[in-house]
Amino acid sequence: MIQYVGMLLYSNLRARVNDEVTRKMTKVNKTLNARGLSCPMPIVKSMQAIKKMRINQVLEILTTDPGSLTDIPKWAIATGQELIATEERGPKDFRFLVKRLK
Repeated sequence: MIQYVGMLLYSNLRARVNDEVTRKMTKVNKTLNARGLSCPMPIVKSMQAIKKMRINQVLEILTTDPGSLTDIPKWAIATGQELIATEERGPKDFRFLVKRLK
């Protein structure tokens, strides 16, 4: 039982490290600063920005709206884009990496 818990903790740590590596290695093609904007503006601005990008390019979205934690992942799924990473940097500081697929 202890070995299983140890393996579970190890695999969780490894997954976190892999996520960190992915975030650091992902090339950002465009950054959208949506800080200070309230819902629905971060989504509206993200839609406008990603439409101007090519397929497989990555959009970095910076927000201060806590609603973005649910809104941006839902928007990415609904529009067929890939949410690469979600990062909470502080109480009201969020970063998202979205890859354009369509």
